[in-house]
Amino acid sequence: MTVPKFTLLALITLILMGCSTVETPAPIGDIRRVELPAPTIEGDIGFKASQNSPGPATPTTAPVPTPTLIPTYTPVPDPTITPSSTPTPTPTPTPTSAPPSKPRIAGSVQFEVDVAKVVSETELSEQGFERINAPALLRLKDGRYRLYLQSRVDTSERGVSTYYIISSISGDGVDWTLESGPRIISGGESDIDSESGEPEVFLGMDDKYYMAYTGRFKDINPEGKEENMHRLVFAVSDDGLNWSKLDKHYSDPLNRNDFASSADVHVIGGKYLMYYTGQRNIIRASSEDGLTWIREQISIEAGHDSSMVMVGDRYYQFVRMPEELVYRNNPDLDADRVIMLISKDGINWSDNYYKVKARDADGNKIARIDMRNPGAIVLPDGSLRVFLSVDKGGSIYSIKPVDPLPLE
Repeated sequence: MTVPKFTLLALITLILMGCSTVETPAPIGDIRRVELPAPTIEGDIGFKASQNSPGPATPTTAPVPTPTLIPTYTPVPDPTITPSSTPTPTPTPTPTSAPPSKPRIAGSVQFEVDVAKVVSETELSEQGFERINAPALLRLKDGRYRLYLQSRVDTSERGVSTYYIISSISGDGVDWTLESGPRIISGGESDIDSESGEPEVFLGMDDKYYMAYTGRFKDINPEGKEENMHRLVFAVSDDGLNWSKLDKHYSDPLNRNDFASSADVHVIGGKYLMYYTGQRNIIRASSEDGLTWIREQISIEAGHDSSMVMVGDRYYQFVRMPEELVYRNNPDLDADRVIMLISKDGINWSDNYYKVKARDADGNKIARIDMRNPGAIVLPDGSLRVFLSVDKGGSIYSIKPVDPLPLE
């Protein structure tokens, strides 16, 4: 038999209603304690309700993420840098002068007389001058040459002499004419130049002419005795003919009695360079203005009366070696001889010394003792002339080399 759908639904509803239990609520004030089951911990995370509890569904345990491993950083030590040692720079050596050497004769150079008696006796006597020596030469700004000489006049009635510096002029350095009057007259007995001589004249960097001459005077030495003192005294001129003395002089405190004489001045490398006689040596000094000097060192350990000149690319210095300055260990260095030295810079000189030998126009040898006070100059054609006092101050000769000049 077929049961109608309506009847079936009604039957199901009745069954369900019969199974439901209706619980009467408790009166107010009657509170019943409901026991809740304790949670059961499963693992590390979540809860599980008791079977009698209508609690919520068991939560799904969240997966524990596997931590990403961060690689451990092992620091790499910086490489040890061994500092390379900074090389110590080799200092550029300051050009220094070679120490003075004792004479070593390397040979000789032959000269011949070019002009005998540059200044005639007649010219001298006409002006009342007598003896002449210590020639010094200068090429003037106009191209002419002037020769300066030491002279004197004996005045026996007073027992003293008056000293002069005189001059002669030339257009070619060969033919000379004595000029009128003195350039310098010695001072009084109490002056530093009571005797004047051994002139040196040079063109300054300010375009003026300067003279450094030897002033001699008498004074009491440290031993309490009267003695001749020697100083370098200065004068100035616009034309090289008319001179004014300056209140300037130079003395060398390292020499006995502050001795300084016989100057030879040049301009090298933008400063003044002077060689002078310091009793028994040739000494070098330098200056910024040509008047205030600083002593540098002994250049030549013997000799005096030096004169330097440049020929080609070499400097030649002519020096008189007096008898009393001859070295015992140089027996071949004759007394009172003019010698020649060579330099590439005018400061450092070769160890080689050359004897200067000369013959007159007739081929006769000029005695070495007659050659004194050399003064050198180069003529316009590049040839060398050396002027000398001969005949014990009676004449001035000029000589020229016959042999080629050595280079070292």
